[in-house]
Amino acid sequence: MREPAVPDSNGKQPRAGTGRPGLAAFRRAAQISSFSLLAFIIWNTKYPPGSFINPDFLFKLDPFVMLSASIAERVLLPGLALSAATLAVTAMFGRIFCGFICPLGAIMDFTSWIKKLVFKRPASEPEPSPFRHLKYIPLAAVMAAALFGHQFSWMIDPVTIFVRSFSMNVHPLANGAIDRSMEGLIKLSGYNESIDALYNAMRESILSQSSPSFPHSGTILAVFLAVLVLVFVKRRLWCRYLCPLGALLAIFARKTPYARTAEGCRENCRACRNDCRMNAIRGDGSYLPEECVLCFDCIGTCPWQKTSFGFRLPGPRAEKMTGGGTTMTRNRFLASASTLAICLMDCRAFAGAPEGLLRPPSSLPEEKFLNRCIRCGNCMKVCPTNFIHPADLSSGLSGIWSPRLNTAIGYCEYNCDLCGRVCPTGAIEAFLPATKWKKKIGMAEIDKSLCLPWAKGENCIVCEEHCPVPEKAVKLNKKTAGGVRLYLPRIDADLCIGCAICEFKCPVKPKKAVIIKPVGSRK
Repeated sequence: MREPAVPDSNGKQPRAGTGRPGLAAFRRAAQISSFSLLAFIIWNTKYPPGSFINPDFLFKLDPFVMLSASIAERVLLPGLALSAATLAVTAMFGRIFCGFICPLGAIMDFTSWIKKLVFKRPASEPEPSPFRHLKYIPLAAVMAAALFGHQFSWMIDPVTIFVRSFSMNVHPLANGAIDRSMEGLIKLSGYNESIDALYNAMRESILSQSSPSFPHSGTILAVFLAVLVLVFVKRRLWCRYLCPLGALLAIFARKTPYARTAEGCRENCRACRNDCRMNAIRGDGSYLPEECVLCFDCIGTCPWQKTSFGFRLPGPRAEKMTGGGTTMTRNRFLASASTLAICLMDCRAFAGAPEGLLRPPSSLPEEKFLNRCIRCGNCMKVCPTNFIHPADLSSGLSGIWSPRLNTAIGYCEYNCDLCGRVCPTGAIEAFLPATKWKKKIGMAEIDKSLCLPWAKGENCIVCEEHCPVPEKAVKLNKKTAGGVRLYLPRIDADLCIGCAICEFKCPVKPKKAVIIKPVGSRK
């Protein structure tokens, strides 16, 4: 049971709900608005592009991925400027990013609200847990690995976890459901012109032309759901004990001048501590500014109206800890972080760079590509032909979830440059279609034992017809056999860019007669 607030020295009982909920309501409105805007931006990262806001700015606001990618690659990424702004705001006001902007945090808060509706209110919170120090271990491990040239932030970055799951699970499911519903409604209405016009308008605005599917997207969804399940153990458990981005922001929030005070707080009241979603408030009313995400619930829940936030001169911070648990000493922290960093680097070393993968156009050389790519899924979602897919374990541990080209499902649209536009780290460099036409994604090869003209003497010029290169990278050699003129296809290596439309359109099944192979090792 929750511990009730106690009366003051005069016997006056506090009244529940008599706090000042204004700031908390403002914060919730700002969080909902921020989440809605981000969801809208990600949803509209599609083909045709229209006029949408580039989703890469969300990752550029994330100092964890920007710093780790920059350190691993020894390069100053353009996104570092926005990341520095995030850290500056954090140093001034505290962890506003966590409480106002982080989409994963918003989903966890919503899950907590659902939990409160279904289950009883949780028991009272203890003193801030020493286990809050655990989140610094993955932060230090990823940064240590980056110093040795290996980037692993994509595994545990909260923004990446959310966007990746939204792009590969939520959007395809919702887009497909809306698309099928509208088609069914049109049929039920007897092909009503007004409904058909509405459907066409939706397809030109909010709906994608197709609902792409991705292999093993269930695993990506499982990671996202696992973070949400932790909410049923503790509110924002991920944020409290595991989030490396939160750990980085906490370092900058320790001495923030925008601080909480509870002067005149009634001893043993505990109302604010019990409602603190981050377990940042001590029993004596003081708090840990580096753990606070500025939800302002403590203001709204304070029955004595003694809690406030404002700019104050920094004073001494008491570090007393009366709660139980294991403390994180400096030696244990360094040992744990070093061990985890070594394990991460060993995994990359043993797995090696994946061989034989086709990468999106204008991708960096393989090793640089893997260190720069944060597996956000932007390029996969925006591809108009569903050509770009997340690599699975068959591509090696170092390449898992990195974008690869799946020639069995799609091909590279000749005039498309969207994947380079939405990549937040430059793993896929921005390019113009005219630039892409001069670079090779791969090289087409014809298996003469399967090709209909070569193997069976049957005319087929599908590959030549669909080749988008103006000069035609698929050439046709004329040959007369048995009174029949055959057109035998061959690949002009100087013209072929490896767009894979020839393989995709090849009528030979189950194994295609045209195969796209990587060009060299992309070193």
